[in-house]
Amino acid sequence: MRILTLLFKYRVGRFSTTGTACNVLIYAPLFYLLSGYGDTTASLIGFSISSIAAFVLQKYWTFRDRSEEAIRYQLPIYTAIRIASVPLNTIALNYMLQYVYPDRYVAWAVVLFVLGIPSYVISNLIFKERPASAIPSKPFTQVG
Repeated sequence: MRILTLLFKYRVGRFSTTGTACNVLIYAPLFYLLSGYGDTTASLIGFSISSIAAFVLQKYWTFRDRSEEAIRYQLPIYTAIRIASVPLNTIALNYMLQYVYPDRYVAWAVVLFVLGIPSYVISNLIFKERPASAIPSKPFTQVG
């Protein structure tokens, strides 16, 4: 029990817990929906559910960012990074399986850990505390 308390006390522990939960959220719907909807649709549904859960958990629990007005710029950035990470994860996993370690579960765990480090740094930048004056009122409009 003390280990769980320490794990949840620190941001890195909450980040790892959220990442693990969201990986489960990708694959649980995928396996459940695979027979009825096919690979692509099941993957998109699982990825969408996982992405929504990841954003909410990272923002409010991991990084404890309560700013509602910041969602306007945090959500598009976070979504773009999530989408860009899909091919990166796939390439890294295929490389691991072909050249480093043939066991898929070990390779998957290594890839998640290694790519989790830059993901943590980027998420920390997205959800870091900012003064209210630093949050753009209309983030996608041109100036001038």
